[in-house]
Formats: sequence, structure tokens, C-alpha cells
Amino acid sequence: MCIRDSAWTEGPENAHIVRAQVLAASGEPVGEALDVSTAGQNAGQARGAVDSNGKGILAYFASSDGEYHLVAAPIACGKGTE
Repeated sequence: MCIRDSAWTEGPENAHIVRAQVLAASGEPVGEALDVSTAGQNAGQARGAVDSNGKGILAYFASSDGEYHLVAAPIACGKGTE
């Protein structure tokens, strides 16, 4: 199972959050969507990448106090997600 490319931004202007959905190898959703970004940030533009070993990263921009930061979260995919 893996998040891979199933991350998106939602929410009101200046209070966007990055969310992601874990997917099975078949592409079917597994469980509920997850909030990835931290509450109180304005976050978006998420992109994920996973290598052939199932290890990767989900990166996104987040703004707090008027400054933008690049934030990254690790992704670990289970067997059968290739």
C-alpha cells in the first residue's frame, strides 16, 4: 500500500491543507484520507516520489508567519505497490 501520487490540497484560501490517500496496488483507496500538513499552516503543491524499493517522500510548500517553507514527509510503501 502506498500514497504515491494521491495527495492534494483542500480548504479555504490562506488555510489550505495537504491531504493524502493510501492506495492498494490495485489503485483502490485503503482507509480514510490523511491530513499531511500541520494545522495552522497554509500548505499546498504536494508531490510524491517513490523508488523501486517502496521508499520515498511527499514534499509540499507550507506558509506560516508569511514565510514559505519546503516540508517533506517520508513514505514507506508496502509490498505489492509497484
